[in-house]
Amino acid sequence: MENLGSGMDDLVGMRSSVRPIAETRLLFRNAKLSPLGGISACGLIRGGVGVLEPTRVLGTYALVYVTFGGGSYRTADAALTVSAGDLMIVLPNVGHWYGPEQNQPWDEVHIVFEGAVFDSWRSSALLDPSHPILRLEPIDYWLRRIVEAAGTGNGGNARKALQEVIQLQQFLTDAVMHGRSDSNEMEWLSEAKGLIGLGMNDRTVAEGLGLTYETFRKRFAQLAGYPPGEYRGSLVIAEACRLLSDSDVTIREVSRRLGFSDEFYFSRRFKKAVGLSPNQFRQRHR
Repeated sequence: MENLGSGMDDLVGMRSSVRPIAETRLLFRNAKLSPLGGISACGLIRGGVGVLEPTRVLGTYALVYVTFGGGSYRTADAALTVSAGDLMIVLPNVGHWYGPEQNQPWDEVHIVFEGAVFDSWRSSALLDPSHPILRLEPIDYWLRRIVEAAGTGNGGNARKALQEVIQLQQFLTDAVMHGRSDSNEMEWLSEAKGLIGLGMNDRTVAEGLGLTYETFRKRFAQLAGYPPGEYRGSLVIAEACRLLSDSDVTIREVSRRLGFSDEFYFSRRFKKAVGLSPNQFRQRHR
């Protein structure tokens, strides 16, 4: 069984603008599931062409998160546009096709899962065939979430198998809440993110939106799937990536510009977020 942790750098690299050679990789397959069900397999595809058959029918569920490119998802009842940041939910015994248009490749991470607990989700319309696509952005955040939900395989351990099914349900809960939020809520979230992007602290943003500090934090976290502080941190890391890729400034200068008093603390934060040290990132993305 291949361990997902050993492929973490490759998963992080799926967001690179430099297109790799086409690759399909099975990250792990579980022979043992919990009585509730669980994850049977997890994999990634880079430079993929989608489903080759005109129509495919699976006997299991699948989540397919597109991290690069775009195309379409089709069933007998619908034809939907797909782009990077979309999560496709494939249900058992539903004929479907998905893939990029005009032979343009895309990248995806996918989880195959099954079990009685997910059948209950389907029967209660939490997994709704009329809404097979959820919009999940920012991509880096949700890519990390789906990787964490998948884990590294249970190796036949019953306790780990149960933990997997719990983690996947938590991910699905957050994804469904985020992906089906109404447009007014998304407009509010976009405004809040814009104010954070201007450098305002949480209390100032809350005041500008007419909310108490605690109400703002809770509403933001519910809609975004992560707290405002984590979003602010993601902006800092994104700016660090830009500086490391597009300039020759030293890592010490990068950390200073981003408000870090300690270059080594910045390096630890960067590696935790990106999976690579600043030097490794610069060498790979220059």
